[in-house]
Amino acid sequence: MKQLLYLIIPSFLLLLISCQKSSDTPQLNTSTTSVTLSGDVGGVDSFMIQSSVKWTISVSPSTATWIKTSITSGNGNNKVLVTALENNLGATVRTATITISPLGNSSLQPVVITVTQKSSIPNVLWSKLFGGTSFEAISEMVKTADGGYIIAGSSGSNNGDVSGSYGGGDGWVMKLDANGNKQWSKLFGGTINDAFFAIFATSEGGYLMAGSTNSHDVDVNGNHGSSDAWVLKMDANGNKQWSKLFGGTASDALTSIAATNDGGYVMSGYSYSNNDDVSGNNGGNDAWVIKLDANGNKQWSKLYGGTQNEGASTIIVTTDGGFVIAGSTSSNNGDFSGNHGESDTWVMKLDASGNKKWIKLFGGTLYDSNTSIIAAPDGGYLMAGSSNSNDGDVNGNHGSYYDAWLVKLDANGNKQWSKLFGGTQHDGASFITATADGGYVMTGFTYSNDGDISGNKGNSDALIIKVDANGNKQWGKLFGGTQDDVSYPIIAAAGSYVIAGESKSNDGDFNGNHGDYDVWLMKLKP
Repeated sequence: MKQLLYLIIPSFLLLLISCQKSSDTPQLNTSTTSVTLSGDVGGVDSFMIQSSVKWTISVSPSTATWIKTSITSGNGNNKVLVTALENNLGATVRTATITISPLGNSSLQPVVITVTQKSSIPNVLWSKLFGGTSFEAISEMVKTADGGYIIAGSSGSNNGDVSGSYGGGDGWVMKLDANGNKQWSKLFGGTINDAFFAIFATSEGGYLMAGSTNSHDVDVNGNHGSSDAWVLKMDANGNKQWSKLFGGTASDALTSIAATNDGGYVMSGYSYSNNDDVSGNNGGNDAWVIKLDANGNKQWSKLYGGTQNEGASTIIVTTDGGFVIAGSTSSNNGDFSGNHGESDTWVMKLDASGNKKWIKLFGGTLYDSNTSIIAAPDGGYLMAGSSNSNDGDVNGNHGSYYDAWLVKLDANGNKQWSKLFGGTQHDGASFITATADGGYVMTGFTYSNDGDISGNKGNSDALIIKVDANGNKQWGKLFGGTQDDVSYPIIAAAGSYVIAGESKSNDGDFNGNHGDYDVWLMKLKP
């Protein structure tokens, strides 16, 4: 027995010594030799350090200030986060090197990790054209609960992607899946001209459209005269639930919809009438706001204007239950005093009952217009439109034509900054939306091929410009062919963009035109 113990104990001691030597062997390893960041500021990736020694982290070259690591030194095992501090505004990827160096141990070699940041400038993921042999137009697009999209506008076709025309132009709604494939298409209207200018996804899964109609038959009954504002409710499958007309004996239209806290809706547009549903006209077209309950019954109607022409492009609900509307005016009296010149853009704050609280006008001595307003992340607002002024609130016009124009306001409507984008020809902004990095992306059109614009393919091209939180241009894209092309609604999500517009081209970026203007849909992703 003793002899057996003499044999076992030395063997056990040798094993202990061997283990001790193994655990004392210095090590410095990482879980990967490369990390990849998205092109946008805030992109994050990570790696693990497995080490038995102290270490430091350095980044090279010294110009790679666009990344940071969560820690710069440590001891033992650690997780390291790598974060992008800037957007990559180059057309290609950029790289940097992270080096993890051991401290106090010359037997270990540093470990090198390559950091790659993708470009934040998006490329076309897919592009689709829809239409028939007559015209198609798009006014608005919203994302649907199933991840797809629904668009609203008008169509004069009765073939191709569009069927069931009643005559003239009809209000048109088309549902698409997440990849831009058509699921269904519906026409609504009468035998004259009808169009939808806005669409809104309702809480129960259906949709509400607003626009104008000259008809008084089929889906449209009770016309007050000339063109009426038209509101139509449909279910999730595009089946009409109800249709209502509002207006007077002159021209009336609704162009924007927002949901109210009481389950109803508020809409903005313009009216030339002064009777029936509309009273108090100041002269010419007035900006018009109408409040409806959940079933489309009118609760109140208000006009805002002067003796010339006004229109409201957009209405949004504010946190206090009131509203902000924006539009354009050529008046310098009534509700609109202080006009800078031919026409100004304006923003107005209303309480929950539509009573005016304040109004601000912006512009120069020439023509300035508004097409869109959104709530900004800081509680203010951002307006988009066009201007051919070069004085007053507008400076830096690129030529004698219109430029695309952005105006940032604080919560009280005071101007914080104003920016123009364009070249020496005619340019304009259609829509604006906020992006995850705190900036904005706008859509529009351009006839230019200089200044902020390059690569025009002929006539007007669809224009997309990305700006930072202060309105500084980060990148721009043109899409088009040799005919006229324009971009309108845009949806930004998860670093990608879905854009819709109209195209008359059958070459360049738009192939497969059905005839006249088609509606196009495109997804961009870095």
